Amino acid sequence: MVQNGESEVEMELNDTDESDEDSDEDVCQEVDKENQPPMDCPADNYVDIEPKTNKHTMPRDRYRWLKKDFISPNTDFSGPDITGDDISLHTPLEYFQKFVSEDMVEALTQNTNEYSFQAHGTSINTTAKEIEKMLGMYLKMGLVQMAGTRMYWETETRYSPVADVMPRNRFQSLLTSLHFVNNMTVSETEKKDKLWKLRPWLDSFREKCLQVVPEEHNSVDEMMIPFKDTLVSSFAGPEPVQKIQRWDKAHRTYIEVERPYIVGAYNKYMGGVDLLDSFTAKYKFPIKSRRWYMYIFWHTIILAVVNAWLLYKRDCKALKMSSKETMNRRQFQAQLASSLILVNAPLQTPKRGRPSSGKGSPATQTVTSGSPLNAQKRPSKRCAHLPLDVRKDLVAHFPRKTGRGRCRHCNKGYTNTQCRKCDESVKPVFSVAEADDTAQRRALVCRQTLYTCLEVGLRLLAPIMPFVTEELFQRLPRRLALDSPASIAVTPYPETDEFCWQSDEVDRQMEFVMTIVKTIRSLRADYNLTKTRADCYLQCIDLATVSLVQKYSLQIQTLSYSQTVNAVTPDQAVPEGCAVAIASDRCTINLVLKGVIDVEKEVAKLTTKKGELEKQMEKLREKMAKNDYKEKVPVKVQEQDAEKLRQSQTELEKVTEAIDNFKKMM
Repeated sequence: MVQNGESEVEMELNDTDESDEDSDEDVCQEVDKENQPPMDCPADNYVDIEPKTNKHTMPRDRYRWLKKDFISPNTDFSGPDITGDDISLHTPLEYFQKFVSEDMVEALTQNTNEYSFQAHGTSINTTAKEIEKMLGMYLKMGLVQMAGTRMYWETETRYSPVADVMPRNRFQSLLTSLHFVNNMTVSETEKKDKLWKLRPWLDSFREKCLQVVPEEHNSVDEMMIPFKDTLVSSFAGPEPVQKIQRWDKAHRTYIEVERPYIVGAYNKYMGGVDLLDSFTAKYKFPIKSRRWYMYIFWHTIILAVVNAWLLYKRDCKALKMSSKETMNRRQFQAQLASSLILVNAPLQTPKRGRPSSGKGSPATQTVTSGSPLNAQKRPSKRCAHLPLDVRKDLVAHFPRKTGRGRCRHCNKGYTNTQCRKCDESVKPVFSVAEADDTAQRRALVCRQTLYTCLEVGLRLLAPIMPFVTEELFQRLPRRLALDSPASIAVTPYPETDEFCWQSDEVDRQMEFVMTIVKTIRSLRADYNLTKTRADCYLQCIDLATVSLVQKYSLQIQTLSYSQTVNAVTPDQAVPEGCAVAIASDRCTINLVLKGVIDVEKEVAKLTTKKGELEKQMEKLREKMAKNDYKEKVPVKVQEQDAEKLRQSQTELEKVTEAIDNFKKMM
């Protein structure tokens, strides 16, 4: 609708792929038609021109102009309050996960494994944590940009915050295997979409963006456009007309002119899209790819970072934080990258092989020790500490003894203990002296627990190691100095009545957990899954069993070497292509094998093994069927042959069942 109040435009949508030149040509032809004389006029002065048909000719009734006054719609903002009292500040990772959730990363991981198996015959066996590490490395590359990805691992230009996270070949393998949809399940109708290979990711990303509470003023690209020297909008009209000062070149002075309200609103908020383009172009590493849609994927990652940072700034503004307390875009992206790499990540095992001589190339010898290009020396100090969600993830924070240093978390005092993951000097909790009552009580509990473990441990070892335990016992402080024994030799030996820590309920729960673990490991052995991790679904008989499995899911996952452990009820479906085993009457194991192993290859191996077992059993039966077998063969050998035949029969049944399960996946 035109904003000058003279007319209204109704347009039909036309989703065609004509080029801009064809569209311009069609408009010119339509104008020529309007300039032709009417059909009832004499044609003596006109030359007959044979009309030319054009399939792109614009129909005359495409536009319909109506004489109508503009009615401004209700534009009062009625969205939820974003400056309420319940606003709290989150970590950069938590803001980022509002746009790229864990479910999106899990789906990306599954599709990547399936695509690598379909393309190369073997799965890349990546995990959600490894995908997060790759995203963190990409964000760090954007902060310290080089000419190519290989330069981050090369000796002369090595950058440890990237190169130490993952080997170069593994990083490039992940880049080439990234996939967002299962090509085998996409229909021909879905493939008509030009973005069908990225559509699930884009839909999920758009859904996450729509969940963000919008503000009153939003800038949307190409929503307000110039149309025949008139602003086209349904947001606002020309009223109220504003008086503004403009420079008059003819009279060399400022004069008052009228400006419609829509023009002022447009000029005020039109820069939002340009500002977003500026944000996305900054700290974005240009990874090259032959798959054109990968550029869109990496653009969504940067968009998620920018949106997360803008949400963080909005919360800081609502909490009235100063600019010095607010992280800028570079600091926010750096902390987010560290969180993606380190949160819930175990410590990496040192690389085997001969260590480096430490001299390096002449290029690395010329840089300073604090430079990121120096691969041999690390900076002596960190300019920033790790994010809060890394320090409190409760994974792999092991202590190590170092030189004397100041504690990171207390105002006074020194320590020689350092966290291996955080690389910070810290004090144990029981040695921190603070005025806070809660901290004091927590420190007291830790000290008493440590003392009990040491004192009881020494009393248990005293009969076996009397001299060492006596020496340590004399150095141990006493809880009750008056009543404490003078020597460990006269202290009473620990009794079970003294420490009532036994729980029959916990013992039953752990026995059930170990039964599940043994069943999963047996399944893995049956299908030769020695190094490959697979997802495991545990179908439980009731909700109580589901709760129990979820309580010990981490222990089950670690001991059974599973990718994930999911507890489901009998009415919930499990993925297809699973190997099934019964752990007990309360739990059934479903180990996902589809996309993890080569089914045809495994069927061929099992078929060969089945033939060998059948031959062994046939030989044993022939041997045991002889007439003089029972008289000439010793009883012990007969029992051994019967046991071999029984074991072979059991193994044959398992192999046959495995072949049937594999054929169901084909």
